[in-house]
Amino acid sequence: MARSARSSAPAVRDVLMMATPSKNADLRWFGGFHASDPFPAFSAKGRRIGLLPGMEVGRAKDESAFDEILNLSATITDLRKTNPKAGVADAIVFAALQQGIHRFRVPADFPVGLYERLITNAARLNSSRPAK
Repeated sequence: MARSARSSAPAVRDVLMMATPSKNADLRWFGGFHASDPFPAFSAKGRRIGLLPGMEVGRAKDESAFDEILNLSATITDLRKTNPKAGVADAIVFAALQQGIHRFRVPADFPVGLYERLITNAARLNSSRPAK
């Protein structure tokens, strides 16, 4: 019996979700937090990180299973000091890079528009490398 060839690319273990926990059981299970508004959350080297709107940060620290909670509103405000058009995608890229994460898996129900903005941001970040 012949063995199938394995990909030489490393497996992407970290996951990124963007959903409303009240409507998405995966995110509700992942963060153990119930909210009526959507927010991004991701894993980073086995840790669960939530980027929550400022109004939810305190409650999330008390009630959630996240290992780290970042203030999404404050992150976007800080990013807008150098990029007036910064939004959720920029905040996700910034937070991921702070954790040393450069690639994510996303679920099938991940928002397409956000996915496209993340791809654009990643391409823009990668394009800052010196040409070979």
